[in-house]
Amino acid sequence: MFKKIAILHISLPIDQVYDYLEKRYNSTLYADASEQTKGYMPKIEIREATKNSFLSFYVKGHDPFTGLSVGSWKWSYTLTQEAGGMTKLKIAYEYGLFMSFISGGTVGHQAANEICETALALDALSNAQLAQ
Repeated sequence: MFKKIAILHISLPIDQVYDYLEKRYNSTLYADASEQTKGYMPKIEIREATKNSFLSFYVKGHDPFTGLSVGSWKWSYTLTQEAGGMTKLKIAYEYGLFMSFISGGTVGHQAANEICETALALDALSNAQLAQ
């Protein structure tokens, strides 16, 4: 297994971060964006959930040319409450050699993009809270 990991410190209480991460893949915006850019909505499964502490997800890989499921992605969020209402978030994406091979070596960059997109979304949520 290969991994991409980032540790972020977020200006939000742990329960808000957890709730967002737990529900983000069930949103209408996510479904619309997936349909418009991928042509399908991935079936993302929550594999493990410990309230305000840990979430892990799984989805089968999808070959857009054949429509077949190939390989898989696993990712997790580990949350820790920090002082001052901050949340420490460890994001880890895991993928195998097969996924790396069929992606032409770009799967690590895809995982990095997913991590950065999560950071941007949490930053926007944090900024919205500060604006209130």
